[in-house]
Amino acid sequence: MPSTSRAYMKFWRLAAASLVLAPAVAQADITLTPSSHDFGNVEVGQRVGPVRITLANEPDTDSDPILTSMNHGGGTTNGELESESVGTCQIGANLMRGESCVFDVFLTVTDTGQVSKTIEFDFVGWSPSPMTVTFTAMGVPPGTPVDVEPTGVPTMGALGLGMLSLAVGAAGLLRRRRQK
Repeated sequence: MPSTSRAYMKFWRLAAASLVLAPAVAQADITLTPSSHDFGNVEVGQRVGPVRITLANEPDTDSDPILTSMNHGGGTTNGELESESVGTCQIGANLMRGESCVFDVFLTVTDTGQVSKTIEFDFVGWSPSPMTVTFTAMGVPPGTPVDVEPTGVPTMGALGLGMLSLAVGAAGLLRRRRQK
């Protein structure tokens, strides 16, 4: 067989394979972020959160799946999850192309030890379904030092720094005038 015939055969095999795989790749446009979250050490009885969970349907996807259920469960029995819809997220509604759906999730630790809980989002019209988020924590007795998430240190941008420099300069000029 001449080498040009082999090249054509390879081309057609690759073309056929890409047509078969294209629909599977197109459906990968729905994302769930984050896929997991660790709350660290949490005192028994404490409610921590929220952690914001976002389901997003990219604009170039080929479907508008329906969110059919959101199941809290799975994992250990020493924690309870709660979630609140932020905005217009509803069970039974389509997640339209280019839109996102946001939930705030809270965890209450009910006993000491490792806590692991999940939330599953089920869809009609999209595969793979369900999509799962895992939450973990370590339940500790009350009074035990717990992890404290660092808060951001306020910073100034260029405008704030310029305004501060102007204020310091003006204060210096006023002080100098009063001394004369």
